[in-house]
Amino acid sequence: MLEGIEYIGPRRIAIDGKCFIKCKFDRCSFTYSGGSFLFKDCIFLTDCHIEFIGSALGTFDLIKQLGFLNDSSISIPAGRVSAGHGDPS
Repeated sequence: MLEGIEYIGPRRIAIDGKCFIKCKFDRCSFTYSGGSFLFKDCIFLTDCHIEFIGSALGTFDLIKQLGFLNDSSISIPAGRVSAGHGDPS
């Protein structure tokens, strides 16, 4: 568990298997390959993006090819976020 850490970029952070609690992110690029993760009460400031790799890249490509996304990357809007997938513990 990573709690109360400020990540000031430019910085690249792998999120698979990690639990971020009350962290702050600015100018970060996240990599995600399909594993579990948790963001709880985190703050995203400016210029944060997600890069999909491995299995997650295949899912991202499928969604793009079906026309649900137009861009090749996803920006994270500024603000407070709680989100997760699976159990990263």
